[in-house]
Order: sequence, then structure tokens, then C-alpha cells
Amino acid sequence: MDTSHENRERVSHAHLPHVVVEAIALAAGLIAEGGSRNFRFSTRSSESDLHRCIRLVRGIHRPRDSFFLRAESYFNVATEIGFYVLDEPEAALSPARQLAFLARLHQLVRMGSQFIIATRSPILMAYPEARLLKLGQDGIREVAYEDTEHFKVTRAFLTKRERMLHELLGEGGGDVD
Repeated sequence: MDTSHENRERVSHAHLPHVVVEAIALAAGLIAEGGSRNFRFSTRSSESDLHRCIRLVRGIHRPRDSFFLRAESYFNVATEIGFYVLDEPEAALSPARQLAFLARLHQLVRMGSQFIIATRSPILMAYPEARLLKLGQDGIREVAYEDTEHFKVTRAFLTKRERMLHELLGEGGGDVD
């Protein structure tokens, strides 16, 4: 694994979940820029070397294909593949389209598809069968939906909008709890 200063800066703490999702996709034989085994495109190499340190354990039921969906490649996606690796699919979706995405995700799960999703969307995190994992400097741990930072910040903004806007934009400034 490249441990150079340049690579460590590129893999900042804030980007860690996305780097891990990308590494899983690469370890599964997909390319960093998105696509399936049969539908590939690329522009330039930008991935970390983390995928070289991952060994995927596969079950007895093999998906017939796989797809790595990045926000950048969202419009190139195919459906009904079987195994999806999605990096912030909400980036290209309005809240209403995120709800439609949840409905489609549920249909595909019912048909046997599996998903690994890196998301900051409280809407997507709300999927009832989701297992939410928080990746941080202290490792990986399961977290309840209501305990995610994204849920807490969104709830606080929706219930205390005036106060938060005053603190963010007013003379008080500073961070909001």
C-alpha cells in the first residue's frame, strides 16, 4: 500500500467511506470510475491502493453481474444486475427522486440483489433493512439510524431552522451542535 504523504492526504478522514467502497469495487473486479464487468469506461487513474489489501469472501450464490455506481457515473447505470456498489447515489437525485430510488432498491432487494452504499443521505439511510456502518479512525462499527450525524443535523435543521440559520449566518457565527 502506498503510504506516501501525497496518498495519505488524498485519503482524508472525510473521504474514508468512499475510499473503502471504491476498494471493495476494485477488489470485486470492477473499475474505479464505475461500470460493470461488461460495461467499462475510464478517464484517468485516481484510486487508492487499499483494494490490494482487501479479500472478498463470496457466498455460494454468485450474482450474474456486478456494477459500481459512483455519483459521477450515475447516468450510465444498468438495472437488475444483482450486486451493486454505490458511491453517493443521492448526489444526482432530488429528495423526491431519492424516495423513488428507495422504492426501486426495495424491489431489487426483494429479487435477491445486494447493495453496498456509501451515502450521506438520511433518506437513503432510512431504508428499513439497511445495516448502517460507520467507518472512522477507530474502525468500523454498526450505528443506529437516529445516531448518525446526518440524521441529527437534518433533524436539527428541520426542527430549529431559524435558530440554526441565525447561528450560522448571524453575528454569533461558529459551529452548530
